[in-house]
Amino acid sequence: MDPGPPSASMTATSEAATNTAATSTAATSTGAGSATVDPGPPAWDVKIVVDPSLDTDPDPEYPPPLDAGERMFPVDLSEMLIGRRDDKLDIRPEIPVQDPAVSRRHAQLVRLPDDGVAVVDLASANGTALNGTELVAGQRQELGDGDAITLGRWTRVTVHRRPVPAP
Repeated sequence: MDPGPPSASMTATSEAATNTAATSTAATSTGAGSATVDPGPPAWDVKIVVDPSLDTDPDPEYPPPLDAGERMFPVDLSEMLIGRRDDKLDIRPEIPVQDPAVSRRHAQLVRLPDDGVAVVDLASANGTALNGTELVAGQRQELGDGDAITLGRWTRVTVHRRPVPAP
């Protein structure tokens, strides 16, 4: 595992715009048994925050970034990779995380045919928890509004269902 943080960072807005433009027409299915879904308009958003209280074994060489702020991403593709960016290996997650304990391909959000969303741990080195319960690698877990996914040393991902517009 590469313990160092990435050397360059991008804003969430430019990441989301770049990833949406590059992959908006892509449709694939995961090895976790999910069906491919026409993404349609996004019904969900995820908020990424650095939560230093999650860092139960602090490493003075790699402290949590205190100026990271929160980042929002629309769940606008049928599948969205969560992980660390690695340009050398050509790994560019739709939801990039700067946490040395997050795998390059850590987890994946999957849009469901009923307009729901699920998370799958991709056999990450340090695991993924949903509302404090460890996920079994490869098993899809449907998410609800306000669910918290924790991964790495200090990363919290919260999912939010967008309000349904009135007719």
